[in-house]
Amino acid sequence: VDKLRFDFSQSHSMTDEQLQQVEELVNRAIEKNKIVDAKEVPLALAQTICGVRAVFGERYPDPVRVVSIGATVDDLVANPSNEAWQECAVEFCGGTHLVSCEGAGNFIILHEQALASGTRRITAITGVPAKAAQDAGHSLLQQIIDAESLDGQALCDSYDELSKLVDELTLSQQSKHAARASLQKILTRV
Repeated sequence: VDKLRFDFSQSHSMTDEQLQQVEELVNRAIEKNKIVDAKEVPLALAQTICGVRAVFGERYPDPVRVVSIGATVDDLVANPSNEAWQECAVEFCGGTHLVSCEGAGNFIILHEQALASGTRRITAITGVPAKAAQDAGHSLLQQIIDAESLDGQALCDSYDELSKLVDELTLSQQSKHAARASLQKILTRV
């Protein structure tokens, strides 16, 4: 699976800096190759696990599928009040997951958006597509820097081409924002 989505409770959009922090945290977990474990657990017991994440107002089945990154679900339910679980990613989820974080390879956030009042969604990609998007973002930003030294028609042509690429390429949300901000500066000279 190269694409994923994650819903969470928050009333406002995340900043590019916060999105970058999330990407860094996830990529560090990938590098550490933390275990991923999933198991169905009685809902009442699952709700007592310290640090468990669930979407407020969502109705979950009983039993509920608990997914943990960093500890086994058996360890979680054996000692649900252990505060160490707050350092793990523990959630209720019906979706598929990797066997270990290493399988993700790389991670970038494509979009962060509102779903409903107080609920937001991150859409991300992993693996080879994530690496390709990351490389495309670096390349595009370098092309924009190179275009800043142009003048006249060459600058206009480069601006038009680079503006199209921002919309056409698969890029992280932060790369798109950075590219658009840099292109806006060039626009003042066109």
